[in-house]
Amino acid sequence: MNMEGLLIWIDSHKSVLVYTGLFSFIMLFLAAVSVPFIINMLSEDYFLKKKRRSSLKTVSEYIIFFSTAVLRNSIGLFLFISGFLMLFIPGQGLLTIFISLLFIDFPGKWKLQKKIVRNNKIHS
Repeated sequence: MNMEGLLIWIDSHKSVLVYTGLFSFIMLFLAAVSVPFIINMLSEDYFLKKKRRSSLKTVSEYIIFFSTAVLRNSIGLFLFISGFLMLFIPGQGLLTIFISLLFIDFPGKWKLQKKIVRNNKIHS
């Protein structure tokens, strides 16, 4: 594609470029605001605990746990998809994908989090 063809394409797709840029800016802002907020929400002994949560004893505890799990995983999935898109458009794609992994429940998540936190480069 030559420069003239590129300019014609940009001129005919202005709205797509504006919406993509706006989406990228919003996701960059949300990532910059949410990272410190999420880190501050973690308890001081979050990575020192042997068990992540206690067992559910009542039906209401189960309902609350299930509802928050669905909401948390939905947010995580949205962030993961957004992060993947930001790998191709301007934005913090890798950071957003990493944040999404904090929200999504998957097998081995606890071990992966501990491994990442114990990395010397993360500490520095």
